[in-house]
Amino acid sequence: MLLQFIDEASPGILRYRLDLGDLYPNGKGRARFEARWPDFAASTADHGDLFTREADAIVYRTESFLPREQDGRTPVLLVLGNPASHSVRAGMCFASEKGKHTEHRFWRALAAADWLCFDDASAAPAEDVEVRNARRRADLLAGRYESPLLVGIDLFFTFPSPASTSEWAGVSGLVKLFGRPAMRLIATAERTRLAATIARFMTGQGAVVAFQKDAYEGLRGQSAPPYTFADACAGRLRSRSAAGCPVPLFGVPPTRLARTQMFRGVLMEYGDAIAGTGRSSRPLP
Repeated sequence: MLLQFIDEASPGILRYRLDLGDLYPNGKGRARFEARWPDFAASTADHGDLFTREADAIVYRTESFLPREQDGRTPVLLVLGNPASHSVRAGMCFASEKGKHTEHRFWRALAAADWLCFDDASAAPAEDVEVRNARRRADLLAGRYESPLLVGIDLFFTFPSPASTSEWAGVSGLVKLFGRPAMRLIATAERTRLAATIARFMTGQGAVVAFQKDAYEGLRGQSAPPYTFADACAGRLRSRSAAGCPVPLFGVPPTRLARTQMFRGVLMEYGDAIAGTGRSSRPLP
């Protein structure tokens, strides 16, 4: 099996096995990957114990924050491109701004759009970032936050990469590491995994929201508009299905723009569409 779930190492932190033999059926592609692996692995100290090399596989840690129980609120699955290595090691997505201890812009944007607001009233004035992340992780998994939505967070590509090392950062860093043919195989396996996640998480209502180009393209229906940056920023990326599941999919701008009014405005419009309040009248393609 190309991609295999192993276990949940700790709350929200999962382990997967990627089979390199299935990924590279010929020696040429595998040789290119092996030549690049040492530089990728050494690109940040955060990689630490995230990866374990086996003879013909890589075991790695990733993240997935799905509520443990349904509570009657509309379920919404936020799908990111791939996890940042430092966040996986911290045990919480968007653990902080890279190199700082400040709250990540993503959480502020969700709060501003009324999608998810943590109750920080009981937190100490100078709360340690590790304490904050542990508290918020527990609240995210338990659904303890102010929101009309029940929010789950998952990834299109589960394999981590550095957040700010330009050579290996994000999904583009994975493309450089694995190569495009291998990434297409991984994307197919990840889409299958996400289809099962969506089927479990959705209860006849709800929506999926993709925050990255590959996530939207990998999940959208055939008749939905293809991804463009302009359409993402204008709130024009909508699909009637997500990974073949009969739930709507919305494509939003990348999280690097989370400080902007544009980003928050798109979230607010889609939030209204998901909740059915009718402020947005655009039909789904």
